Amino acid sequence: MVTNYPKIFVPVSIVVVIVCLAACETFRRSENQGSKTSGNSNTDPATSFQKIAAPVKFLLVGDSLMREGFGPALETSLRAYKDVNLVREGVYSTGLNKTDYFDWVAKTEELIGLNKPDVLVVMFGANDGQGILDDDGKAHELGTDGWRDVYTQRVDRYLTRIAPRVKKLYWVGHPIPGSDKFMRKFSVMNPIYQSEIAKFPNAVYVDTWDRFAVNGVYKRSLPDENGHPQVARQGDGVHVTNFGGKIMAGLVINAILQNVDVKQ
Repeated sequence: MVTNYPKIFVPVSIVVVIVCLAACETFRRSENQGSKTSGNSNTDPATSFQKIAAPVKFLLVGDSLMREGFGPALETSLRAYKDVNLVREGVYSTGLNKTDYFDWVAKTEELIGLNKPDVLVVMFGANDGQGILDDDGKAHELGTDGWRDVYTQRVDRYLTRIAPRVKKLYWVGHPIPGSDKFMRKFSVMNPIYQSEIAKFPNAVYVDTWDRFAVNGVYKRSLPDENGHPQVARQGDGVHVTNFGGKIMAGLVINAILQNVDVKQ
């Protein structure tokens, strides 16, 4: 019995090893398949993204920059594409700071409910560079860490409530301003927008800062497509002219066309 045991044990051992190897290979394939399936989910835009196909509904919201200059130029540019439906809502002297005066979260939710947009474009902040009250009613001065924290919460609250309700959201950053006062404000706000938007996979930050500068310096006039200087900014150094609006609209359109399939 002892001398015959190895003759029986060796084949059985081989069979066991083969079975184990086969099971491991099956598990490995299952894991790989699971990874591929996971990669095709909405949480992995690198492998799953498909452009939004026409017809496409756009909603544009914001403050005075959405009301004049930039907003009308963006609307005109988008309407040049086929199968585009669009609603634009700009309200003077509003933003994400004085929510007791105007609540853009609630207003945007209302507009989304009425219009069912695929794509949302927003621009806020020109009126937000002032003291802010937190949820407990405590005041925080502009430029303090407390102000940054509260304003960041406002931006995050807007995105948390609104971003899941559209296929794509574009947040337009402020172009370089023509005054030191607004330079200090926008230098704080733009990084907040950019960092918070990065947390939402369907949100895109559109940087406009450098396009309105020459060698990093603010210029009120910029060259047009023929190289001739045209006034791009209004006298306050914040709002844009019709020409400046077309420049901003072009930046946003370029970003949109990366994710939206529309034809002229």
